[in-house]
Amino acid sequence: SRPSALRASRSPRARCAELRAGLVRCPGEFARSGEKRSGQARMAYRIKKSDKSVQAALRRIADEQVGRALGELDDDQLDFEKKIHQVRKRCKKMRGLLRLVRKSFAGYGDENEAFRDAARLLSGVRDADTLIATYDAVVLHSSDQIDRRAFAPIRARLTRDAKAVRDDTRTVERLAIFRTEMEAVRHRAAGWKLE
Repeated sequence: SRPSALRASRSPRARCAELRAGLVRCPGEFARSGEKRSGQARMAYRIKKSDKSVQAALRRIADEQVGRALGELDDDQLDFEKKIHQVRKRCKKMRGLLRLVRKSFAGYGDENEAFRDAARLLSGVRDADTLIATYDAVVLHSSDQIDRRAFAPIRARLTRDAKAVRDDTRTVERLAIFRTEMEAVRHRAAGWKLE
């Protein structure tokens, strides 16, 4: 639950800053993000009646989640920060799925590690964007106690650093490696076996 002072807008400019910092939601944002109005997240994956076995469900879900991650990498509608967030979230979901079957899945350790390492490739980009969001949230929360202009050089530096990380050739290389890893795990997933 957010403090009421953060939920209430002080001005249109403050409202924009709150939205960017993720402190409040846009009207209708629940529907766009897949959350229910109660605040509970929609189930990420499930075993369907059409799945012949848990093994078949595991393979199908892995194919869907990895396919969505690859699709999000190519989605021109997603900004760079959101793209990184989404594909890292897919890795987290897959690690959770693998944990559910770890006692029956001999390949658990290797596949869990593959998703962990793939997500880790992109952590530098996520960290740079998180620093900006955190800075904005702190400044917004303290706006009546500080002179924002005095801290503007810090925000400018964080923005330059985040842009440098995004534009770095190593980031492009990491995205290419991430894609290759996801394609490889998708191929392996088609043969996953549960004991």
